[in-house]
Amino acid sequence: MDAKRAILGALLLGLALAGSTERAEGGGGGDMTGRDPSGCDLPEARSFDFLLGEWEIRNEIRTADGRWETTHATLQGEKYLSGCAVIDFWDGEARGGKSTKGITIRAFDPDTRKWSIVWLDNRHAPDFTPLVGEFKGGVGTFYQEIEIDGVRTKVRFIWDEITEDSARWQQSFSADGGKTWETDWIMHFKRKPGTRGRSRWM
Repeated sequence: MDAKRAILGALLLGLALAGSTERAEGGGGGDMTGRDPSGCDLPEARSFDFLLGEWEIRNEIRTADGRWETTHATLQGEKYLSGCAVIDFWDGEARGGKSTKGITIRAFDPDTRKWSIVWLDNRHAPDFTPLVGEFKGGVGTFYQEIEIDGVRTKVRFIWDEITEDSARWQQSFSADGGKTWETDWIMHFKRKPGTRGRSRWM
């Protein structure tokens, strides 16, 4: 348990540092220090509460030759920091059926009322540059810009079709500034019975 807390503390620190860099470059408002903790009670801070508990996932992943492959995974979502962070633990088969363990950190900023998202796994070097976005009309949309083979590429996550016991996540890329998007990964979530809203740590 102590090791798990230490790992999460380091990951949250990395995300906070990334957010501080974005603010220094003019990308966000408000100082991370001295914030009123009650900001974690804002309605927007509950946007990811649906993810708390345990889930079974069916992955649809687009291969390099344009085919779609199906793999499976499990996920456990938990809430931290008085509700301003939602972290999940992903375990299953990723692209090519490769066994993968991953952690997603979602941190809510009461100043901007937006979420920052970082994904880390056991197959790639860590990248603390977050996707940033929010929920509108029951759909969550989050963006990041990266470089792929020398081309500036936009990354988009979409959460939709959300109910108490199901949800859908999609990952897409755009190499033309967001004019067109290519989806390469879809996750279909189905809640494990009896795990709705469960969160061990706050």
